[in-house]
Amino acid sequence: MEHLALSYYSESLRGLAKTLSHPKASQVANHNGVLMSVMLLYLHGCMGQGTYLDIPPHLNAAMNILTLRLLNAPLKINRPFDRLAVESVLYQVFLVSTGLWSDQKPLINFDLAFWLKAEKLLEQSIMFAGQSNSLNSPVLGVPVALFRLAIQVKEMYQNPQAYTEQALDELRSEAESWEAAVLCNQQIDQLGVNEPPNQYQRYYESASYLYALIVSLLLEQIPAFPIMHQPKSYQQTPLGQARSPPKTAASNSWQVQKGVQIIKKHQHDDNWAACYIGNWPTYTFGFFLSDPEHMDIVRHDLKRRWESTRFMQIPRFHENLESVWAVRDSALMSSLGGA
Repeated sequence: MEHLALSYYSESLRGLAKTLSHPKASQVANHNGVLMSVMLLYLHGCMGQGTYLDIPPHLNAAMNILTLRLLNAPLKINRPFDRLAVESVLYQVFLVSTGLWSDQKPLINFDLAFWLKAEKLLEQSIMFAGQSNSLNSPVLGVPVALFRLAIQVKEMYQNPQAYTEQALDELRSEAESWEAAVLCNQQIDQLGVNEPPNQYQRYYESASYLYALIVSLLLEQIPAFPIMHQPKSYQQTPLGQARSPPKTAASNSWQVQKGVQIIKKHQHDDNWAACYIGNWPTYTFGFFLSDPEHMDIVRHDLKRRWESTRFMQIPRFHENLESVWAVRDSALMSSLGGA
């Protein structure tokens, strides 16, 4: 079956390359089949085994098509397929920009200009006015700005000298409104007047809270003083070495307590386990944990996600998290042995 899948994969690549060899911009921009083919190729790269590194050229092609099709024109989406395509591309940009926490560098460089244009396009193109984001957002569900904020804060955490104090202050200011929403248990997504309750709204809200909590925890670990005055422990990781994941946070911090509460609330919910938007925040949240009971809650959640979806992204996340936990546990045992 794998051989057959790879045969179709290779054949589709050849066909797509032929179509794109000398196209007119208008033909590519308005060809749904071409855009869908490219989207399916990067999805195959993300979901398959051994095809993860194939994602960048497919994703870049999709971004170029969307730029020709929508972002160079008046910012407005009129067709549901276009909204689905924009959201799908943004989510894939998020995944490859964040990658694994142990990656030396992301698969692609985050294109903030493209993201901001697409984010504005989605904000101005509501398909079902007066209805919830869970209904209007076929792929993301979580507010687009939260994905962007998570990317920017992660990049700043792992490469602080590439950013200014003003940039850090702006991210902190943007994060404060999300922190307030979580602290006050505010609804991030409101149902329409005549819209019946749906379970996906609950899942997206839980996921949104987790993204906001991760942003909050990361910002606490980013040094606030100018990079040129930082001690060596805060300097950029040398080229060729893996960048470090987040440090553990206090088990009694409000962010850890809230995050554990959210994941524990869904521990027997199969639909939550199948909700792919929760994969990355559950994985990333695990790095902040030091309490064995809390770690087991995340471990169980990731295990259920794998059993529910067989999505290859999940074992990549889980193995990376477990390897960091193992190193920390070994370091702790060594320190106790030497005490």
